[in-house]
Amino acid sequence: MTSLRWRVRAFAKVNLALYVGARRADGYHPVATVIQRLALYDRLEISVEKRSAPGLEIRVWADVPGVPENEENLAGKAVRLLAPELARAGYGGARVTVRIEKRIPAAAGLGGGSADAAAVLESLDQRLGLGIGREELARRAAALGSDVPACLYQEATVGTGRGERVQPVAAPVLWWVLAHPGGALRTGDVYQAYDGLRPPRPGPEAPGGEDERLRSAVEPLVRALSNSNVAEIANNLYNDLQEAACRLRPDIEPLLEAMMAQGALGAIVSGSGPTVAALAPSPAMAERIAAALSSGSAWTWWGPGLASGSGTAW
Repeated sequence: MTSLRWRVRAFAKVNLALYVGARRADGYHPVATVIQRLALYDRLEISVEKRSAPGLEIRVWADVPGVPENEENLAGKAVRLLAPELARAGYGGARVTVRIEKRIPAAAGLGGGSADAAAVLESLDQRLGLGIGREELARRAAALGSDVPACLYQEATVGTGRGERVQPVAAPVLWWVLAHPGGALRTGDVYQAYDGLRPPRPGPEAPGGEDERLRSAVEPLVRALSNSNVAEIANNLYNDLQEAACRLRPDIEPLLEAMMAQGALGAIVSGSGPTVAALAPSPAMAERIAAALSSGSAWTWWGPGLASGSGTAW
């Protein structure tokens, strides 16, 4: 038997902006979102063992309770997604094992499961020489979840469509504080609450009009990121789901208020929550804000977002 083993990091994300349109006929909502990856990560140990038995065997588990296992986990689904390429590379009968050291809270709006899946896709492709490449992986990854394609990029990204159409953009190092009030929020519940709060539009949207409206909404933030203008970045933090998340979890709003009272430049619910994120003006201030919030939160973290290069012209 041939066995390979390696470790990889799966980086969390924060949504700097999330604009949401009306639910489509397929049940999804069109969005425009700007994401930055964080220096907060899960550690994955991946092993691939060739066997004489037929069929791909997939094992996935984490070191914390409540995380789905095997092919119920997005990381396991990611392995299955690559089954044809694995077979062609001689791994059709392999046992693929993914052990996750979970440091990103689950169901927290930080993309932990998506990051794990993206790390599995990219590392299997590279380590086993599958020859797929990041752009094709990103196209396929949309089948796993809207955030998975963006998690294949270290760069900051703009996501459109339902979030799966990804474009890298320039961004500076930004200092973030995360605070989690405890528990979890299901994304579907937050979107349902959002639909209940959203007033109906007076008439049918022109073809492409909703997508263009959402795309235009993130342009000021993308410009501020490109110019490394932290004050303008803070002014353009926005989340259409924030009100719905706060309605479902009243303990979110006090965290947002505390962040601003402690000197954050801006504070926002990340994704569908319940994690809240504060943009700090410096590492020292980020540490101070995190310390002030630690007694009132189930979990806090502070650190940098990952800088990215020139990106693609937006």
